[in-house]
Amino acid sequence: RDLPQVVELIMFLRRCSEMKEAVEKLRSYFELGDNWDGEHAERPSPKAIKDAMRFLRIINKHTNKVPDTCVHCHGSVSLVWEATSGVAWAEIEFPGDDRIVYFMIIGSERVKGITTFGDLNVSSLKDKQKTLAPNLRDIYGV
Repeated sequence: RDLPQVVELIMFLRRCSEMKEAVEKLRSYFELGDNWDGEHAERPSPKAIKDAMRFLRIINKHTNKVPDTCVHCHGSVSLVWEATSGVAWAEIEFPGDDRIVYFMIIGSERVKGITTFGDLNVSSLKDKQKTLAPNLRDIYGV
């Protein structure tokens, strides 16, 4: 009888651990300077890093999958989700100027756009994505 609760607790603890790792990786980007890649990359924008961390806090209750993080040579920071099936992929980029730039490939569909934190409505975005791609679960675990 208690097995489902134990499994749920284990999954929750694993997700918390993964989220902590993602936040720690984002924090490590504050330590990078100019030319961090040896090819003249710009230092990651502190605002971009903070925006990515803010977005993680907002979506934390809306997703079961923790994204990978990456920094770009022009100083922006991204959160990236990839479905294990390989048919879905999403990247949300934070340039450090309050914009949120997103691009998703879901099957044969391509979804892209730009929004801001002020215009962000996670619930309506998820509803829109669900109509575009029934297999959104592959990316976000929703």
